[in-house]
Amino acid sequence: MKYKRKKQAKRILQLLRTTFHFHEPFQILIDGTFCQSALEHKINIRDQLSNYLSASVRLFTTKCAVNEINSLGEPFKGGLYIIKQYKYLKCNHDNKHMAAECFLGLVGEENKNRYMVATLDRSLKFKVREIPGTPILTLANNALVLEAPSLQTKIKSDKIEYSKLCPSRDERNIIAGLKAQLPKVSVTAKINKRKIPKGPNPMSRKVSKQVNTVTKKKGTADKSKQRRVRKMKQKAHLLLSKIEVPDKTN
Repeated sequence: MKYKRKKQAKRILQLLRTTFHFHEPFQILIDGTFCQSALEHKINIRDQLSNYLSASVRLFTTKCAVNEINSLGEPFKGGLYIIKQYKYLKCNHDNKHMAAECFLGLVGEENKNRYMVATLDRSLKFKVREIPGTPILTLANNALVLEAPSLQTKIKSDKIEYSKLCPSRDERNIIAGLKAQLPKVSVTAKINKRKIPKGPNPMSRKVSKQVNTVTKKKGTADKSKQRRVRKMKQKAHLLLSKIEVPDKTN
């Protein structure tokens, strides 16, 4: 399971490097929810993040995130201790701003500074997914997880890859200059082709039916048409009457 997670993270990082120009050390924004959950699951954030991403990392937070977890009281004292160890980024906010608003302001609409956001806040993750090229780190089943690219990230990536295939402005100017040097060919010119008579369509021809004819020999009658002659048996007294009896008087 650990090998599959690292393999998936490697594939996502490759996309971020080639398409969105992320580079080491990766800059990660961490809020109080992530620190508190890592403490509960006994996860060393700095060491395990570096091992999971197979790269060097720089961990950042803001005063807004520190003030937010501090306001939650004694149960989150351990998370407060961890988050204070990271470098603070200037956010120009007062103490009333939430960590989610502060992080979204730092990331901006295009994430020009190439930040990764480490959080367990659902509303923050939902809004970060709408920003193309902004990866999210979270905790699931007591392990670090780099979320798969969001839909907006995939759309942006496809557009960038497509733009690489199209010619640049300089290349288009060169192509236009080469086309202008080519001799002009009249489009209206027609080529006279010799018409060849076409034969009949073999598929449309009607196939003639073949009739089997049988030749009969002379003197031979059809056996099926011969009539059978039955011999009638005559009675005995009729046969006796026909026999001539000699005259005894002679």
